[in-house]
Parts: sequence; structure tokens; C-alpha cells
Amino acid sequence: MSDDITSNYHGGNEYSVAANPSENAKKRHRFIVFHCLKALGGAATCDEIIEHLGWGHQSVAPRWTELKKDGWIVATGARRVTRAGRTAGVYAVAPGL
Repeated sequence: MSDDITSNYHGGNEYSVAANPSENAKKRHRFIVFHCLKALGGAATCDEIIEHLGWGHQSVAPRWTELKKDGWIVATGARRVTRAGRTAGVYAVAPGL
């Protein structure tokens, strides 16, 4: 079993597998992304987090997906325009966190 949440995107490519961060790095990045969301008022899009942190999409999006999967952030039903001109879902810190 892989701990790589994006494994379905790269199909086991050896370079992608080698680039998969350690679990400690993932935890650290999830913590940073989660607390960035809190600092931005508790609700944001993934694109807003990317912009605020100055990180690449590839660094934030997998951690965002893990936070959703683990119930730390939840969809609000709202949408906002991204820097690319598309709309993205707004997520909020889950109640009680």
C-alpha cells in the first residue's frame, strides 16, 4: 500500500515515486497548509493557499486533498474565481478544530 495520495496520477513513474515526500514532510506541510487556512480567516480555496504560501500547486494540492480526506477541512458550498479565471470550491476548517 502506498502513502502517496497522487499515485493514480503518475502510475508508478520511478521519478515521481522517488519525489514522494517523507511522511514527516507531509505532516509538516499539512500543518502549515491547515494553519494558513486558519490565518486566512478559516475559509479559502486551495489556489488562495498556494498564492499566500508562495508554494507550487504540486506542494499544496496533495496536502489539501489529505486534509479533506481526513475531515480537517470541509466544503462550504461557495465558489471563488482562481488566478486562472476558473472557479474553485471554498473550504473551511472543520467545526471543532
